[in-house]
Amino acid sequence: MNNKKILLICLLLTSLLVLAASCGSGKKSPKTDYFIGGKEGLVASFVQGEPATDVFEKEDFAISLNLENKGEYDIKPNEIIATLVGVSYADFQIKQQNLRNQAPVNGLQRSPEGSTLPTTPSTELRYTANYRKDTPVNIPFDLGVNVCYNYQTNAKTKLCLKKDLRGAEDPNCKINEQKLVGNSGAPVQVSSLFEARAGQNEVSLTMTFTNVGRGDVYSRSLLSKESCVEDRELKNLLNVKVEFSEEDIAVRCEKFNGGNEGTLTLVQGTQNLHCVINTNDFGQETLFEKDIDVVLGYVYKDQISTKVTVKNSF
Repeated sequence: MNNKKILLICLLLTSLLVLAASCGSGKKSPKTDYFIGGKEGLVASFVQGEPATDVFEKEDFAISLNLENKGEYDIKPNEIIATLVGVSYADFQIKQQNLRNQAPVNGLQRSPEGSTLPTTPSTELRYTANYRKDTPVNIPFDLGVNVCYNYQTNAKTKLCLKKDLRGAEDPNCKINEQKLVGNSGAPVQVSSLFEARAGQNEVSLTMTFTNVGRGDVYSRSLLSKESCVEDRELKNLLNVKVEFSEEDIAVRCEKFNGGNEGTLTLVQGTQNLHCVINTNDFGQETLFEKDIDVVLGYVYKDQISTKVTVKNSF
């Protein structure tokens, strides 16, 4: 191989290395910068063998739940209600149909190095059952547990602002565009946020909130109930707060009567919110980025189920 070919190959390899380095040095998305992310919250599952697939009449058996928090909000004691459903409490001699967690169930955390620390499922809730009736034949039952838990989603993005919004935009700081939103790991998310110029001294925000999990959203007041069952008056109610964490900048939302916090009703798992920010009091005439926070508060209701067959003990 002659020297010219060797030189050409070296130049090509160098160009590829520079290109790879430039691709890898781009800006991180808000999800990476702010949160671990994910679309799950509390995940409940039955402990293996509790309940067993087959149980005998007139013998005690356990129904136990593993609780694992796969989101980023720490659940405090008594913020989980589990309600046994699908079977007769009297027939199965169930004395405690509703159980609450006595210890916190913490969410995902980051190590000092930035990696996600693993969570460990904990057995928090256990029922005791006993089918007291005589069973001449095997009887299958669909046994379920409703799980309601308090949860919160923290979302964040960067807005582009200045006092007088007239004039050309900076390519690195655009006002009229869809923003990348970082969401903490949770089953309800800010699925989109669009910033737009609404006047000389006003910016508008149009946000969409979406239930991305498999369960249902309820008002936080559901936790004051004794059981985790459907409540039509409290279903699909989502508390929303939009604010700047560092400065006292007013955010006015039309659905909240000009305030920055209130309750929305999800329709088919989604809802929109329109808010405005007045920039007249800003001292800076050049464009700058500023973080804005969106906090969603709710109770999330999910269900797990399994089949149990009661057998004759002869």
